[in-house]
Amino acid sequence: MTSKISENNDQLPQMTIETTRPLRPSQRKWLEKLAAYVDNHLDSPEISVMDLALATCVSERQLYRKLKRYTGMTPNAFLRSRRLARAKHLIDQGKARTITELAEQVGYHRSDYFTHLFKEEYGSHPADLHAV
Repeated sequence: MTSKISENNDQLPQMTIETTRPLRPSQRKWLEKLAAYVDNHLDSPEISVMDLALATCVSERQLYRKLKRYTGMTPNAFLRSRRLARAKHLIDQGKARTITELAEQVGYHRSDYFTHLFKEEYGSHPADLHAV
C-alpha cells in the first residue's frame, strides 16, 4: 500500500512524498521534518546522511531504517530525489539559465553527473525539457 504526504514550502510547489505504508501522525511529522530540512539545504553539496540524522534526532542507522521503512528509499536516494524534483521545478519555472547553474542550485558540483542523474530519473536531458 502506498500513501502520500503532501507538503508545501517556499522553494517547491506542492510536493508529494510517497510512503510504502500508512503512517501514524508522529511518523508523518518526522518525515515532513526530514523533507523540510532537505529542501532547505539542497543547494549545499556537502549535505550528508549524518546531517539528516542530526536534523531528525536519530542515529544514521536509525535514519536509514526509518526512511527505508516509510518510503522504500535510502537516505541518499531520498536526497537525490528531492534535488532532482527541485531541478525539474526550476526548469519548469525557467529559473535556470544554464545546466551548470541549475546543477549548482540543487547541490551538484559537476553538471555532467547532474545531467546523468536527471536523465536517469526523468528520461530526458534537462535541456530538452526547457530551453536552458
